[in-house]
Amino acid sequence: MFPGGPNPIQQMFPPMSAPRPPKVYEPKYFEGLLKSLVAILVGAISLILNVPIKEASLTWLSIHVGISFLLHLTGLSAKFDFAEECSVLFSHFVAMVLVYIITYNVILALN
Repeated sequence: MFPGGPNPIQQMFPPMSAPRPPKVYEPKYFEGLLKSLVAILVGAISLILNVPIKEASLTWLSIHVGISFLLHLTGLSAKFDFAEECSVLFSHFVAMVLVYIITYNVILALN
């Protein structure tokens, strides 16, 4: 014991807490993975079928919203958060467009 109180170093660095419990499965990870895979597949299939990017993105958007709606109805969806859903939509749209562009360039390189 230090004069005037506890050890200042122990106050700065408290002892380690108990180990964390194992991570519990959260539906939002499954939902995000499913939507990402759909975005990639729609981008690749649209390019293979020679669908313009505008129609491909509209198709992807309707599939994305459909997946969200079905997962919400079945109770598999995490709590709906509008801001998070918008950021997920944007990131998956970017993923689909990138896959579309990369696949387009690969097809051009092969021809």
